[in-house]
Amino acid sequence: MAIDYFVMTIAFLIAVYMRYSILIPVLGSILVKSLYQNLYLSLVLVYVLIFVIRKTDNSNIAKHSFFETVFVIVKNQLYLGIGIIVLLFVMHTAGDISRTVIGMFFIINFFGDILARCIYKNYIIKWKKNNQKVLKTLLISTVSDYKTTLYKTNGHMLRNQCGTAVALTDIKYIYLVDDNNTEGNSLNDINVISDAVLNKKWIKDSDITSVIIDRNVDLEALKRKCNVFDLGISMHIINGMENHMVGIDMVQSLGGYNLTSYSGMYEKDSVIGINYVVSNIAEAVLYVKRNAESLKGKYICFSNAHTTVMSYDNEDYRNVQNGAAITFADGESVARQQQRHGHLMAKRVAGPDFMAAMFTETMDGSKKHFFYGSTEETLKKLKENVEKKYPGIVIAGVYSPPFRKLDAKEDEEIVKMINESGADYLWVALGAPKQEKWMAEHKDKIKLVMFGVGAAFDFHAGTIRRAPVVIQEMGMEWLYRLFQDPKRLIGRYFETNIKFMFYTFLSNLKNKQ
Repeated sequence: MAIDYFVMTIAFLIAVYMRYSILIPVLGSILVKSLYQNLYLSLVLVYVLIFVIRKTDNSNIAKHSFFETVFVIVKNQLYLGIGIIVLLFVMHTAGDISRTVIGMFFIINFFGDILARCIYKNYIIKWKKNNQKVLKTLLISTVSDYKTTLYKTNGHMLRNQCGTAVALTDIKYIYLVDDNNTEGNSLNDINVISDAVLNKKWIKDSDITSVIIDRNVDLEALKRKCNVFDLGISMHIINGMENHMVGIDMVQSLGGYNLTSYSGMYEKDSVIGINYVVSNIAEAVLYVKRNAESLKGKYICFSNAHTTVMSYDNEDYRNVQNGAAITFADGESVARQQQRHGHLMAKRVAGPDFMAAMFTETMDGSKKHFFYGSTEETLKKLKENVEKKYPGIVIAGVYSPPFRKLDAKEDEEIVKMINESGADYLWVALGAPKQEKWMAEHKDKIKLVMFGVGAAFDFHAGTIRRAPVVIQEMGMEWLYRLFQDPKRLIGRYFETNIKFMFYTFLSNLKNKQ
């Protein structure tokens, strides 16, 4: 509230000064001073009414995303505008107030409020980070799961059994329940403790503040060894589903219990002719991993507004998209269309995000990867980055095909090389629509699960920077990429974005009739 008052005062002074000191220099007039003093008091009164009557919640500014911040400010500005208009007519001063002042005030106040809230948000986040209590977390894991568990928990948010979000940023110790020969070792600056060390006295003497237990630990055996549940410290048990770590998008609360939501990809929704599944990243990874054998020889597409429009305009390409085992909504605009159609839980499943999640899930070496497409330089960087960031992952091969049409013999050799590599997943980055058509042509010939992920190779290789999360959430990642490569993308985006809006408008209008 104090931030809004401060910004409002500054915006008001600037607007009046610009109007009566720069545009028309009569600021010294007693009439003007008196008139705008009353206007300022009216603004303060309206702001008080907004906060009291609407009970506007500004206490969570630090938790708001950029989009939520803008939405709150727009609502406040709207109510402020209505309140001022009413007060000015009541006081019979509406005709005396400069419309230029009012207009400049609202513009300055709007952008000033956004800037002030963002600065305040960053300040609060830094203050909390610098002043929060240092956590000493003990991770109890199995040898086969500790890499994935560490990756998903260290520096990330977990939810305990009651659904309360807990920040776990300082895993200091790890105990591997099925390895008794680790005393004195260290793992990425985390102390690995032995079976002989783990007891109540050691936990208390080490000032352990919280314990994380991964999904495959035998809790009864742990209680017999050391009943960590009886220590009066924070406990967090990672829930799982068939040896898979459940994502937060799959968790729902009902009657005080957490339920794991899993659709099995049965729910589909057509967006201007493309049959998309309704899903999210966590569920998508779970489905593909548990159905890897039945999906071998088939292909999976990640389609955005651009490829959706291409499919709408081209029947052959539309058949390729709909011929996929699964087509995910890669674009935020596509996911929003699904939500407008009543699928409120629909989320964007972007190719780069799906890759990252799948890499995490296969750090145990249970599935092997093959990268096909892009340039040799990009593939080299991609392999280095992935192996460094996801320790334990197995990359069975990479191949950069020539930038020309392959003859039958060359194609046969490539298919043989991929099939004999021992890989389970084939990541294809040839660009749309080439990659989808290539996968469709090689359906059942290549005995791997095929994913068409386009520019995801460049993102994970670090050759192209991806848009910040805030921009992704706003559905403006295409604009960020446009600034990175305007010559190549400006014509494509201008045409396809307009077409997508027009086609979806006609489709929604038709569905309402």
